[in-house]
Amino acid sequence: MDLHIIATTIQELFGGKVEDFLSQSTLFLSDFTYLRIVTESLVRRSLIDQMKLNDGILFTPQPMVMKYVKRNHPFVDSEEKSAED
Repeated sequence: MDLHIIATTIQELFGGKVEDFLSQSTLFLSDFTYLRIVTESLVRRSLIDQMKLNDGILFTPQPMVMKYVKRNHPFVDSEEKSAED
């Protein structure tokens, strides 16, 4: 069971690239389970997009989610502006 969870996590979050998984800092098995559940939930509810790239997987928020975050959490927009300077 534990190996199945890890294998699924590597496939879904790291595009099947074991070396990318191994380069991450150590996590406990419960962290993998939680991360996978949260990621699947966000993708299923169309709050984030999951795009497979040649070198891995990219998760990006939907435009409406970014608009909501910027509107309700102004620190996000100010951080982007300071990064552009």
